[in-house]
Amino acid sequence: MFGDIATDLGAVLQGGMGMAASGNVGDNHAFFEPVHGSAPKHAGQNKVNPIASINSIQMMLDWLGRKNGEEGLVQVAQLIDDSVAEHLSGGKSLTYDLGGTATCSDVGESISSILTTKLQEL
Repeated sequence: MFGDIATDLGAVLQGGMGMAASGNVGDNHAFFEPVHGSAPKHAGQNKVNPIASINSIQMMLDWLGRKNGEEGLVQVAQLIDDSVAEHLSGGKSLTYDLGGTATCSDVGESISSILTTKLQEL
């Protein structure tokens, strides 16, 4: 219970629940997910912020790469992180929780477009 409360408070400091990625990491296994869970009240509305989900994937790839000595996975994880940062620094295409009107799809497409460009530059 206290861990849940602490992560929710941390999410507020970084911009809201839509920004909070998380990882439960053990010695041999790990589980990654957005802190907000499934957000059922917003299901099917295409309005939630996908960044927590994207950053959870980034954390998973980083963990897998480091655990298995796969530098390529670590590099892709860094590119995902850089793509999210670049998207946010533009201040455009933000979801409602960040003061914008963009849809979940708009944000996901923007970040994936930035990531695609970065991957092609490798």
